[in-house]
Amino acid sequence: MNRKKHDSLRSYAEIWQRAGPEIEAIRHKELADFDHTSNWRLIDSLLDAGLKFARPRPTSGLVEMQKWFMKLAGRRGLRPLSVRERKADYNRSKKPDKGRAPHEKV
Repeated sequence: MNRKKHDSLRSYAEIWQRAGPEIEAIRHKELADFDHTSNWRLIDSLLDAGLKFARPRPTSGLVEMQKWFMKLAGRRGLRPLSVRERKADYNRSKKPDKGRAPHEKV
């Protein structure tokens, strides 16, 4: 990156660093001063639009996030070559201990 571009980006970042808190304060004031009772139709239409166009997410995103973390760890040399885990049998039902009746508490 050349020096002129670098200085331009630095200036841009400094402007937003100063403006950010002021813009946030304006946003908070506008939300605090908003007359919800007079604008209930507007609020209701926004909520209806959300319900009308919303799509259920197939996942929470945690699996995808873990994939990205593993990819990053591999690039940084932090991922082990193999993982030693026993495969869990989640479908197996628990059997009571032989020494006591199934209804007895431990």
